[in-house]
Amino acid sequence: MMLDYPFREDQIATSPSVPRDNCRLLVVHRREGRWEHRRFHQLASLLRAGDCLVLNTTRVLPARLLGRRASGRGLDLLVLRKLSAMQWEVLGRRLRIGETLCFSEGLKARVLGRGGERSWAVEFSQEEIPQYLQRHGQAPLPPYILKRRNACAQDLRDYQTVYAQVPGSIAAPTAGLHFTEELLEGLRRRGVEIAGVLLHLGWGSFQPLSEQALESGRLSAEYFEVSPEDARRIRETRRAGGRVVAVGT
Repeated sequence: MMLDYPFREDQIATSPSVPRDNCRLLVVHRREGRWEHRRFHQLASLLRAGDCLVLNTTRVLPARLLGRRASGRGLDLLVLRKLSAMQWEVLGRRLRIGETLCFSEGLKARVLGRGGERSWAVEFSQEEIPQYLQRHGQAPLPPYILKRRNACAQDLRDYQTVYAQVPGSIAAPTAGLHFTEELLEGLRRRGVEIAGVLLHLGWGSFQPLSEQALESGRLSAEYFEVSPEDARRIRETRRAGGRVVAVGT
């Protein structure tokens, strides 16, 4: 089975529309078997009072960490998750067990071994890695964007939904990046209920599938939670005949 397909790389956006909700929106009318092209800010005209919009309130960590090997060569790590007080699972190319990785402010990391099929376990020289990432980490932009341009400070704001709350993701819930505060307020005025769920996107969200049969593949687990209040909103919407609209991941 081949899952690759050709596409034009120059058609991939490397920065968001300004304003965010001016991007294009493909609307599929399933019952009528037709589709139409709209703009995202027109979403309010497609939803109605009594519907419930479900948003993922996760916040993206600045999980991309640049450093150097002992040889002086540059290094690009993606910090995935905490394993213990000072040990973390990371993604990095051509790491070697036992080597020491160096970062700014004197931070070091020793490669302990494999953390998973493609990841590594490292031990940092200090415990406050989340705080360090806030000072020195970069937005974990997808490789297809970094292939076409360098990272910049604006990425930490652009690669985040306007309703992000709880830090924990290493990738953005990208379907939600197009919302603005004004669009959300317009939906509320229209009578659309808004509920939140928390799903921290991890390595499993973009881990390559290597199996020929998709059914045999296993993805990494991801942390999620739904509050009793938001679960009630969703149930009541369904009972009343409204539509529950989940916004991507």
